[in-house]
Amino acid sequence: MPALLLACMTARADDGEKTIKEMTGGNADIQLDVTPEDIGAHVADAEHAFIDMMKFYVPSQAASGLQEDIIYVDVDGTERETLSVAKPLVNVFIYGPAIEVEDTAFSHSFMDTFAAVSLNDGENWKTTNLSQHADMSSFILGVDGIGGDGDNDEVPDDHTVIERNEGLFAFHMPGLDYPYSEPGQCTDCHGATLQGGHHSEPSCYS
Repeated sequence: MPALLLACMTARADDGEKTIKEMTGGNADIQLDVTPEDIGAHVADAEHAFIDMMKFYVPSQAASGLQEDIIYVDVDGTERETLSVAKPLVNVFIYGPAIEVEDTAFSHSFMDTFAAVSLNDGENWKTTNLSQHADMSSFILGVDGIGGDGDNDEVPDDHTVIERNEGLFAFHMPGLDYPYSEPGQCTDCHGATLQGGHHSEPSCYS
């Protein structure tokens, strides 16, 4: 009897039509910084892939932006439901060529990091190469030398050289590599140790 019940439950199970899409092959959005031709290595399978579903609904639309309803069918191809909304799917993965290291399980990876979003239950995806945006930002941190919390207008006009350190930016005077070469060039404001002056001037190392 348990075996019979299990067989009946299996026969009635219907997860609907499978949606199997490839987010790498033949996708115009997949633009690698390093192509297989550059290093003479094949394109490895995508790795570290993760997908999650948001907990809210949006109007369903294709990757092109065209709004269209989603038609759900069962395994027999019978239409069961049509919806005009969907929960966004977000996927991240790395993809690109890799050179295997002989006799090890490792490789020299030239993969880029990608993110893909689907607003029609995975029917198609909008993919973006995040690695090509690594040096882009809508704001600059630390331009005033105090971690980015101050007003950028406080930076003196003669501080025209920008220095980047651990993701932060700060403006310095020309000759910042030799702060003591001209008496008073930096020490008048930042103090003898360049750790900050007497009038709340920031440290050169902030």
